[in-house]
Amino acid sequence: MIFRGILEKPKHETLAYRRRCQREERKSRVMEGKKLQCGECGFLSNTVGKAEEHAKNYCHTNFILSEEQFIDQHCCSCPTHCNSPMALELHRKRSDHSEYEDTEAKLRREEARRVEEILAKFIKAEEEIRILMEKERRANTRLAIKQQEMRSCLDSIKQSLKFVEQLQRAFDTLVMIVKNVVEKPAEEKYRRIRISAIEKRLGYVEAGFKFLELCKFEKVERGEFLVLPYYEVEDELLEAANVELTQALGEISKEQGVTGQEDMLKRGKN
Repeated sequence: MIFRGILEKPKHETLAYRRRCQREERKSRVMEGKKLQCGECGFLSNTVGKAEEHAKNYCHTNFILSEEQFIDQHCCSCPTHCNSPMALELHRKRSDHSEYEDTEAKLRREEARRVEEILAKFIKAEEEIRILMEKERRANTRLAIKQQEMRSCLDSIKQSLKFVEQLQRAFDTLVMIVKNVVEKPAEEKYRRIRISAIEKRLGYVEAGFKFLELCKFEKVERGEFLVLPYYEVEDELLEAANVELTQALGEISKEQGVTGQEDMLKRGKN
């Protein structure tokens, strides 16, 4: 009996709880054939709870009973969603917006827009790649032309300098200049060369200076200096120059080797 008295709730608490449950049930119960409609915006609700939530969110307090049917219309000009003919009519009058669509149509339109945006990004990326590839192709073409011109300069030096020692010294001078700039491009002393200091080593051949000009060196101060501005230093161009010089020096060594063998054969015959 003692435990029973403890476990049992007082009658007035049980009755209050039951009444509260009944009120909640009435709020959530669908009113048969009737709906609550906001008289200010036309929002249609089939439960008291939804009507109360609308009143709380928008401060609308004028609700009436309605028999209107639910509709599903989204305004194409703003985010407004109309769920009743009255709401649709009021929005038309107040906003002068004339185009509406249902949720399914809206989702289709948004999906189509999303696909269009993705496609536009893809096309843009593809165009950027094409432009980069075209720039790279042009750069490679320009570099190939420069290399051919460098090769012509080195051939001119070969034709102008008949002695191997002169030719070796001229090519070594060009190698030293290019190598210094590649290794220490920030040091101005390697990018500013007095022409009188190297013209003898280059055998006074104009093609030697032309080779350096192809590496972006410029004659300044009435032709007294060759200067390569720091912002004009191109690693790929200097690397190409180094390749051509290395190849030219290799050909000289090869020719010297053949000449030495021929001299030895001649001495043997004598």
